[in-house]
Amino acid sequence: MTLGMSTFMLVVTGLAATVGATVVGAVRILRAGRQSGSG
Repeated sequence: MTLGMSTFMLVVTGLAATVGATVVGAVRILRAGRQSGSG
């Protein structure tokens, strides 16, 4: 299967966005848990 460079960059960008959104979501969940636990 041969992909063009533009398609490859699109896939890489999509993967980076997915990983970034997952990390941001995890951090928000952890912060929310800490705030509700201490208050």
